[in-house]
Amino acid sequence: MNPELKAEIELCLGDTSTEWGSSRWAAWRRCKRESYLAYDVKLERVIRDDDDEDEGRFGGGLDYFAVGHYCHGILRYMQRGAVKGEERRWEDVTDYLGMAVDGPPPELLEEVYRLMRFYWEFWGTANGGWPSEATITGIEEYLETPPELAVLPHTGRADTILEIGGQIVVVDTKTRKNKIPDDIEKFRRKARTRAQFVSLSGMLQMKLKLDEPPAVMVNAIVKTKLPQMQRVIVDIRQVDVDRWIEDHKANAATALDQQEAAALYVSNSGISDVLPYVYPRNLDSCAPELGSPCRFYGYCHALSDEERALNWGVKAKVLP
Repeated sequence: MNPELKAEIELCLGDTSTEWGSSRWAAWRRCKRESYLAYDVKLERVIRDDDDEDEGRFGGGLDYFAVGHYCHGILRYMQRGAVKGEERRWEDVTDYLGMAVDGPPPELLEEVYRLMRFYWEFWGTANGGWPSEATITGIEEYLETPPELAVLPHTGRADTILEIGGQIVVVDTKTRKNKIPDDIEKFRRKARTRAQFVSLSGMLQMKLKLDEPPAVMVNAIVKTKLPQMQRVIVDIRQVDVDRWIEDHKANAATALDQQEAAALYVSNSGISDVLPYVYPRNLDSCAPELGSPCRFYGYCHALSDEERALNWGVKAKVLP
């Protein structure tokens, strides 16, 4: 693989996460302890089993976050090619990943290839997979609320920004377990209450100084046995953005108070473990009757300190 192609692929596979994104704010609203463990401590579960190859590896099962990351990287690669007027093979990226020394495990790469094959066969590779009348105006565009809006920011990335018929549309590409429901209008109504979508529209409106919030296109890659590709445009109203701004201001103020309280506690007590005093659990979200347990259920509710130390750690400091 020539150096220029390798460099382009590595750029497209680069980390696009942001510090104060929707996932972090959602975790904070759900459970202060979860948010602290995930985004401050950066705690993860460690695989420890009889397979020496897995010993000390983080994660467990097929890492669907990684699947989504690689799919996003391939879309970014193809869209950048479309903007440059280049014809590209999406398989260039999977070929690179298959040869990389630190590439994904074979079963993960196989899942990425399976989903991407269906995606490009369904939408086509021309114009980066978008309709011919669409113009790509942004790819992985960084977005952030202005500093005067709230005491802590809300950040994010627009996977793709399109201009269609003179209208701006912000695309949020999602790898999903289930297909979008048949009742599209009901899906749209619910989507207008989700900070993940409304914040993208609101932040882009602020950045581009638009009179109205842009619509959000949900670009769904559904990981069913026979993958499905769906796109739904959700019109975001100004009232939706205004509600999100109101809530973000209040959440940011409370989160900052909590951070300051943690710093003050450490300063006054000399004790660095702030968990029991500043970041309480929300016991209702640990193992709800409906839905999945919290990702840190096994940590917070471990039967012993030894079990906790054995199965959890930070990537830079794997617990012995």
